Amino acid sequence: MGSGAAFPVGMTTETYTVADAAGLSASCSFTVTVQDNVAPTALCRDIIVQLGAGGSASLTAGEVDDGSSDACGIGSRILSRTTFTCADLLGPRPVTLTVADPSGNASACSAGVTVRDDIFSACPDPCPNDPDDDLDNDGLCGDVDNCPATFNPGQEDLDRDGQGDTCDPNFCINTFIDYLNGYVEGLGLSSTVERAVTRRLDLAVSRFCGGSSNSTVIASLNSVISYVQNRSGNGIPSNEASFIISQVQILISAINAGGVQCCQANARPSLPGNAGFAAQAERAGLDVFPNPFSRQATIRFYLPQAEQARLEVFNLQGQRVKVLLSETMEEGYYEHSWNGTADGGQQLEAGIYLIRLRTEDSVLTKRAILMR
Repeated sequence: MGSGAAFPVGMTTETYTVADAAGLSASCSFTVTVQDNVAPTALCRDIIVQLGAGGSASLTAGEVDDGSSDACGIGSRILSRTTFTCADLLGPRPVTLTVADPSGNASACSAGVTVRDDIFSACPDPCPNDPDDDLDNDGLCGDVDNCPATFNPGQEDLDRDGQGDTCDPNFCINTFIDYLNGYVEGLGLSSTVERAVTRRLDLAVSRFCGGSSNSTVIASLNSVISYVQNRSGNGIPSNEASFIISQVQILISAINAGGVQCCQANARPSLPGNAGFAAQAERAGLDVFPNPFSRQATIRFYLPQAEQARLEVFNLQGQRVKVLLSETMEEGYYEHSWNGTADGGQQLEAGIYLIRLRTEDSVLTKRAILMR
């Protein structure tokens, strides 16, 4: 054995022999144990796959691997998902590649698989109302995407103006306060408490749009926070009070950051008499019943003229979970049902959701409580 000898991973027995000048020698044996405790470097690449004539496609781990390596060699490559169908046409589908060496050390990386049906046209059109078929590849058809040309699968829209935050650099104070007032009005509070909150919010908008200083506007918003804090658990349910406060704090942060603008206020239409509508619907043009509901809610609304209408459901984080309708409709009263599911058909968890009706000149919001 010479100096600097290399040994493979595992146990190797070696013999060491020494001899003197007279030729006398002695030997001993020893074992060298080499361990590999270093995980491979996993590298992935995004890939496009085309569906076959039967509407399915297969993918191998090697097609996703982008040069993974290990000093002792790669022992295995395992892909979390290898089969794709028509249901995967919208948006990149995430897959995980796990790479292991012969010693069992492993690492993983992620890739996006874009599924296309350009050759055989084996699948129904996933976006029949969108000729671009999910232009930004975020899994949403352009006719319901709040940023159709910009990747934004979460559909975040803090100012609730119908344009997602990723493509809308402005924060519209009018739509934000209109949404928050709608939320407050849907809580079923006493008229005194409801007016106390909404009037304070309206005052903040009036001052902002009237050119008051940011400090003056923020002082008005802080008065909202103080009032809601004092009424939390005493006139305003504590969870709902926390949500109102968090929303006002979001607006304050946006004002301090300089991104808030005064936009055209949304006028809520008055409705002609209709005995089937509750007082709230008469005032706001939107109603949900029963509320709370467990299996199905009926949403009623009125359009004062023929126009484009979009009825959507949001969670309290401002993320859209369901598009109920998006189309041009004639003047009149309408009813639409919602069974508490998301766009993908999965059952949503129990909680508070916001039903939003957006038309060409108004945005109306109504709270709906889903019980399981």
